[in-house]
Amino acid sequence: MNLERLTIEEFTSPAPMVIHPKTGVDDVFHLMQQAKVRHLPVQVNGEIVGIVSDRDLRPFLNRNWSICILVEDVMQRSVLSVPETMAMGDAAFLMAKNKVGSLLVVDDRGEVSGIFTTTDALNALVEITLPEAREQLRERDELEAF
Repeated sequence: MNLERLTIEEFTSPAPMVIHPKTGVDDVFHLMQQAKVRHLPVQVNGEIVGIVSDRDLRPFLNRNWSICILVEDVMQRSVLSVPETMAMGDAAFLMAKNKVGSLLVVDDRGEVSGIFTTTDALNALVEITLPEAREQLRERDELEAF
């Protein structure tokens, strides 16, 4: 495996949905749990306006007043978008440099194709350094899908 040519495309998690900034935090957290994701892009009229993670939501969950808290109140407005073809090392460096846990991945048309997370980077590292573990990771992912 040529590490210099390795891109994030193979390891990027699909973005199962986008959410609207006026969605309540409790609702979004439940959507994340159902989809088994920790990050979701926030979109208005086809334009990405932010990203929200489970960490952004947790302080506000299951409170009497949490129904008043919307995604727009807690989302990260500064979103780093990168192409699917970005080199793995460049993506990891960008995440470390900016102290972020995810990158929004866009296709050649500029549309969201997924989210590259620190977990995706760690899975890639395991697959590269321990090829025998690749099958175990894939089996785990298949089991979690049920």
